[in-house]
Amino acid sequence: MTQTYSSFLERLGALEGRVAALESQASSSGSTSPLTRATGEYWVIDGVETSRPQSGAQAGADNESDNGALVFGGSVRISGREYAYQWQRETDYLLDHEWDEYTERIAAIAHPIRGAILRRLLTKPASVAELVEEAIVSSTGTGYHHLGALQDAGWVAKLNGHFEVRPARVVPLLTIIAAGEDH
Repeated sequence: MTQTYSSFLERLGALEGRVAALESQASSSGSTSPLTRATGEYWVIDGVETSRPQSGAQAGADNESDNGALVFGGSVRISGREYAYQWQRETDYLLDHEWDEYTERIAAIAHPIRGAILRRLLTKPASVAELVEEAIVSSTGTGYHHLGALQDAGWVAKLNGHFEVRPARVVPLLTIIAAGEDH
């Protein structure tokens, strides 16, 4: 028993040392997060940077026209269905193109009823009548109005009288929701 207690104290001491080191690192960088490029915790960023092509003259050197990239993706299982998706865009592409189409697509999901509809449709397809029965929408007219807006924006599709979140939109939708969390 003494050896077990001694082993426990050693492990506790080691954990306290690691916590103190992480706290010290966070306070010295002015950040509340212990994640830094040096720790290798940014594996997504490291993967983006190594996968991006560099010209021969610029390989290994800073490229002033290379302003980075944004990447998102995921692999999720919802109600027995699997979705995998990834997307990458160069920063310059995003900054050089108009955002109207993108903001309209995002605005379509910003309404609370549409959010409730999307959340419900992630679990399984539904007809407008089912959404009314489940009190997600107050009437078939309201249901068709909101589903029409979601369909026009490319979030949902209708098949055999049932609406569903388009498979290519599941991970982007969840990414937008996750991005809305307080980081």
